[in-house]
Amino acid sequence: MIVGMLTAMPTAAPPPSPQATPAARDRGDACPGALRLHAADDGALARVRLPGGILTVGQAVALGRAARRLGDGDLHLTSRGNVQLRGLAADCGGEPARLLDAAGLLPSREHERVRDIVASPLSGLDGGGSLDVRPWLTALDAALCASEAAGGLSGRFLFALDDGRGDVAGLGTDVTVRATGDGGAWLTPGSVRVAAADAPLAALVAAEVFLEAARPHRTRTWRVSELPLPEGELDRLVRDRLTAPGIGREDRPEPAGSAGGPPPDVVGETLSAHVAPGRLSASQWEALTVAADTELRLTPGAAWSSPSWAPPRRGAPSRSDVSARPDWSPIPPPPGCAWVPASAAPVVRGRTATYGRTPRGRSKRGAAAPSPCTGPGVNGAAGTPVVTMSTSSPPRTAGTACRPPRRQAGRDRGRSFPDRCRPGGDHLMTRKTTESSEKSTVTTHVYEKDGAAIYRQSFATIRAEADLGGLPADVSQVAVRMIHACGMVDLVEDLVHTPAVVARAREALRAGAPILCDVQMVASGVTRKRLPAGNDVICTLSDPAVPELAARMGTTRSAAALELWRDRLEGAVVAVGNAPTALFRLLEMIEEGAPRPAAVIGVPVGFVGAAESKDALAGHPSGLEHLVVRGRRGGSAIAAAALNAIASEEE
Repeated sequence: MIVGMLTAMPTAAPPPSPQATPAARDRGDACPGALRLHAADDGALARVRLPGGILTVGQAVALGRAARRLGDGDLHLTSRGNVQLRGLAADCGGEPARLLDAAGLLPSREHERVRDIVASPLSGLDGGGSLDVRPWLTALDAALCASEAAGGLSGRFLFALDDGRGDVAGLGTDVTVRATGDGGAWLTPGSVRVAAADAPLAALVAAEVFLEAARPHRTRTWRVSELPLPEGELDRLVRDRLTAPGIGREDRPEPAGSAGGPPPDVVGETLSAHVAPGRLSASQWEALTVAADTELRLTPGAAWSSPSWAPPRRGAPSRSDVSARPDWSPIPPPPGCAWVPASAAPVVRGRTATYGRTPRGRSKRGAAAPSPCTGPGVNGAAGTPVVTMSTSSPPRTAGTACRPPRRQAGRDRGRSFPDRCRPGGDHLMTRKTTESSEKSTVTTHVYEKDGAAIYRQSFATIRAEADLGGLPADVSQVAVRMIHACGMVDLVEDLVHTPAVVARAREALRAGAPILCDVQMVASGVTRKRLPAGNDVICTLSDPAVPELAARMGTTRSAAALELWRDRLEGAVVAVGNAPTALFRLLEMIEEGAPRPAAVIGVPVGFVGAAESKDALAGHPSGLEHLVVRGRRGGSAIAAAALNAIASEEE
């Protein structure tokens, strides 16, 4: 398994003052989110909260697609391990939220801005820390989304889940839970030890106590450090409240010690790299999703890591492709950005073999292998690890208009377009320029060559971009395959079906029914190993009797070939992917009293009769179970894809 991590470590905030003074604010919290956009100099900005910075590969693909389709194409990392989409059009409406919701990144619209949780980046990956905090992360996120009171937290309120090593406990958070060596957890505020199993609920209780204490100042008090209470008062209130849900507590010394973020190299089985200045281009982000088999982690500190760094697949990025490469150039910060973290890096669970290096740490040409550089950071902070992914495109300068090209409505959605702001398009490649000559470059194309990974990422992209919400689960699965066959995510808008078409077709195939196809291309596209009963796949178009039959009937060969189906038509699954005349003839045969098929996949393609034949099937009084794509679109590949999805529920 591969995981990626991107970091953006902020400096620790000062501890709360015993007599804190509320900030002088005359407005509510305007912190942006995925639903509440912020107007920046380079366009609207959406901030996507990622608790613990954890993304599945499918979610990472969805974010990348959203950035390319709606924003400036880049992924902007925040100091809390979240992601921002910048350069959004003012009229984009709810499109960002729709894409994120489809990818599972908006579990609760009422709580999307308060799901700010940082977690120990390497927890559960390198064997460090006292325990794996990922179960805490899942439980706390669920508890936040279920709490009506928690919806009142500011978008600036921050939780930290520390696995005991102290790498996020000192980041100036509002509520911190830190694992202790004795199997418990230290809670702040509260300054008490609770059982590890109670840690997520205890963190929520502490946040709700803060809200109650801040209620008289709710328009001005967003952080614990701003709460004007006597020293120790908030701790006392939290301790008292813990007893209500039955959370036991003990007075113990506060855990000591701290640690930094992941270093930019291999840590155990995890590859870590740092990216400056917290901004990744579309091709850089795509390279990370290719390298990460299952999971990508964005950490507070802008680095990325990949656990279980296995030997690379052929053509996949290796350690020196995506890690310690000081000769790669970062993309400059966006215009109008007041602050960019000094280090911003991903962590990807990765591969031990290196590209361009021997195991001795020397390059193939004998020169010393690249190593993480330490030098001036984005804000002049010396000693910041700066290791970036790079593309073939030149750095973008402030004030340069960079928006994706306008897509035509409907038919162009989901297609791939070159980025006109980047000469040569946004290719998935890296470029290295040697010190001796700026003109001497070595270009490596990085692309996915693993078939299973391509399928997995493709289906994840489709589910992120296509509006499948109105379809039954079984039809949705078939629609994903159909979209995969044509590359058009808006195909679902023209999909018309009877409620039970997939269920009836599957029942027929399991009972051994044949599949009747109008052309050989449809029949050839059916994956035989997916068929549940070794079903016959029949196309009669090439039968020697068909030409004479067509001449006698005065119709096309495709339509005449259906006459040879009559003895196999009862209970069969019919797929028409090419000829509208075949679909019209099928309806005529049914009207003449021919046996009824179990289901009809009607997706003929063309400009003459295609749309009309599918409308005729959808509105036919016989009530045939059907699945059609209205309009001119269709084809053999789409028909075969639908059959393959119906034949087996496995992707």
